[in-house]
Amino acid sequence: MGNRIVYEGNVFEHNDIKNGNLYRSCSLLSDSLEIDTFEVEIQSDNDLTHFARNAPLTYFYNDIQIGTYYVQNISRLTINKYKFECTSTIGLLDQTDHNGGIYSGQTVEEAVTEICTPYRVNIKNSLKNIALYGWLPIASRRDNLSQVLFAIGATVKVDYNGVLRVEGLWDGQSSVIDSNHMFEGGSVQYDTPVTQVVVTEHQYTEGNEEVTLFNGTTSDNDRIVFDEPCHTLTATGFSILESNANYAIVSTGNGTLTGQKYVHSTRTVIKKVSDANAENIVKVESATLVSLANANAVAERLAAYYACAEQISNDVVTQWESPGDVVSIAHPYGGTKSGCIKSADINLSGRLRATEKVLLGYSPVTIGETEYYDRSEIVDQSSDWKVPEGVTSVRVVLIGGGQGGRCGTKGGDSTKVTASFTDSGMAPAQYSGYGIGIGGSGGSGGLGGHGGRVLQASLDVSAGQVFPINIGAGGAGAPYSTSNQEGGDGGETTFGKLSSKDGTFSDTGYVDLFTGNLYACKGLTGIAGGKGSGGVSSSVNEDNILNVSSGGSVTDEDGVTWRSGTNKMDGGTITRVRKSVSGGGSAGLTDGYATALASYNTGSGAAAGQNGSDGTSVGSVSGSGQGTRTLSVMARGTSGLNGASATKIPHPASVYGNGGRGGYGGGGASGHGLALISKRYGKAVDTINGWTYCGDTAVGGLGGDGGKGAPGCVILYYRQPKPGSESGALVDKNGKMILDKYGRQIVV
Repeated sequence: MGNRIVYEGNVFEHNDIKNGNLYRSCSLLSDSLEIDTFEVEIQSDNDLTHFARNAPLTYFYNDIQIGTYYVQNISRLTINKYKFECTSTIGLLDQTDHNGGIYSGQTVEEAVTEICTPYRVNIKNSLKNIALYGWLPIASRRDNLSQVLFAIGATVKVDYNGVLRVEGLWDGQSSVIDSNHMFEGGSVQYDTPVTQVVVTEHQYTEGNEEVTLFNGTTSDNDRIVFDEPCHTLTATGFSILESNANYAIVSTGNGTLTGQKYVHSTRTVIKKVSDANAENIVKVESATLVSLANANAVAERLAAYYACAEQISNDVVTQWESPGDVVSIAHPYGGTKSGCIKSADINLSGRLRATEKVLLGYSPVTIGETEYYDRSEIVDQSSDWKVPEGVTSVRVVLIGGGQGGRCGTKGGDSTKVTASFTDSGMAPAQYSGYGIGIGGSGGSGGLGGHGGRVLQASLDVSAGQVFPINIGAGGAGAPYSTSNQEGGDGGETTFGKLSSKDGTFSDTGYVDLFTGNLYACKGLTGIAGGKGSGGVSSSVNEDNILNVSSGGSVTDEDGVTWRSGTNKMDGGTITRVRKSVSGGGSAGLTDGYATALASYNTGSGAAAGQNGSDGTSVGSVSGSGQGTRTLSVMARGTSGLNGASATKIPHPASVYGNGGRGGYGGGGASGHGLALISKRYGKAVDTINGWTYCGDTAVGGLGGDGGKGAPGCVILYYRQPKPGSESGALVDKNGKMILDKYGRQIVV
């Protein structure tokens, strides 16, 4: 009977145990995990200085196993007296790191098992399937386990065999600490009243901002740790062997590792605690597994905890009540009160004496799957919404109608090109006139409308309560105009007295935490019109005088392709003018001549709804000799063709709250045709008169109207209790509590 310790096959009891201390604690909020410790002085004739760190030591009291602890240090106090310093399994979790990562619906069972490996952990069934959302950094296993527990409102206890147990604190009374079990000299602490708790919820969504994470030389299994979480990792020069959002393990090489940042957005939930005159606000900002799904529940638990400001600290004869247990305790200044044990500092002796701290008035909040918002509902029609049975709080997300898109812009006009340069060939030859005109560029697509305004609110509700809902319509697309005006604004969405008009716009939209669907985004930019055909340069030379840049086709959002106009290419020449001389006869046909060329009627650019115009004619050339020494030549180029106008309107946006797509751009005008004369003359021709005429330039097609924005919606998140028995102590048919083999109450 009494104290007994088993270590490395040695059994120490009675006078072998000189003194000792067992410290047990429980953070009632799980915002940190305190490490239980066990220190004991043992007298032994055996040499106990040789030990393996983390070797197990088991402590019994009255033949009941109290706990298993792990040796961290052994000091030799005298020739046969040793001091053991031990930690619990929680302390072992503090010795290695967990890689963390992004959580997008992974269960508590998956996360906790991974965090606690290689140590055994049992998780209460009602907690296993709670989904987690957010991020964990690379940190100790103890710290990351604490983050999970804080997010779901659970605690971890160490079983008597060292196995971890993740469960909720029971709000039922576990034991009575009356005055017969209390020593004199207790104290009562009164904390400064908290007036408000502010909880920051976090959301991490994949962004597209690329960042360089590493650049240099690597060796096999090098570990690259990121300053912030990233996704879509890409390596050049080496391979990625293992990775998550926080790190990458790479192979040997020399190169670069890049990734894309997550967009980290936050929102605060505020709960009032008291009306104290002096403001005292408790803020929780870095709990990165606190999300939309659980932020309200976390805030409620914090408010309930900080509403209790009175704490008893008293030495008691322990009945092996555990930290986290609700007890009835005699108040040092009279009366009896209920409270929750925070810690117990036990002195090992024949009659175990413990200094216990009890937070008066605190009763743990019942948790389980109902701790989370576990259901979402989208309302997209104006109607009344009735609060379901068992629902006491709801997160409301109001999304207004998206703005209509802007119109597309007009296609570009064609540009006149003049050609005049000296040929490097047969002097005194010379080119002059016009080159092929430059086709106009396609008009740009209009900008998409902004998404609807988004307003989020948390409401306390009661079953059967009715809220009228009005869904905001999408805004009209802007009709074509040269002023490029914005599309019409979307309508406001209302839920009871709440309105989306009090919300904000966001280019990145609103991400549904449960589904990952994206709403209220900026509309797509419209598709540009096609370029008109024409010359390749406004500076004409021998190399590009006949080169033509083809026009552009357009493929619309339905996959229909609208082609550019075809080019008509032809021309004519006048050569070899006969000359007369005195005495009759005729001169050689090559003594003097001129060549004229007029060609290329280029096609115009396409736009959604219309093909570009085809070239249908070519320019004209003519010439005649005047007398015996003069030649007259004329070349006339064709006019450009107007670009196609965008007659098709984009489809209305279909995703709730999205802005309308911008209108299609107009097609570019085609360039005018070529009109050039090559003057070459010899002794038989004194003068060659040449005239070049260029056809008119053309104008670009008109842009199209913008698309309509999408209507808004209301997204409702709430928790609905599942049918089943209430949690509490397991009892038999006579109402007596059932104990396990260690004499503990079984709580379900």
